[in-house]
Amino acid sequence: MRGSNKLFNFFNEENSVDGMRKKGRSSHHNSRRNYALIHRYYFYNNFTKLKWDAIVKELSNKFYLSMVTIPEVIDGNIEVLKQVKKEKPEVKHLKAMFPYYNWSLNEIEFIKRK
Repeated sequence: MRGSNKLFNFFNEENSVDGMRKKGRSSHHNSRRNYALIHRYYFYNNFTKLKWDAIVKELSNKFYLSMVTIPEVIDGNIEVLKQVKKEKPEVKHLKAMFPYYNWSLNEIEFIKRK
């Protein structure tokens, strides 16, 4: 029956009020997302001629975050960004680190036409 597990688990000791598991966003997943976002920001900023507002809009679309949150994430991970800037990875290195993203500069032409 729908909801029966929730009600049943409510009385289970490990899920009691004192031992409630943390619900919500995973800090591990947020850290991984932010790490990828910083590298994507570096790519847009250094390998394209996109302006700040276009970069923020594109990151907002790619990472499903608001355009207000993107600068907050960047600011909160400024040390990571400084390290990336210091390392100066080339596109081939970014491709190796994040193979599931499109690192083609052809994508940028598409973004510019939006």
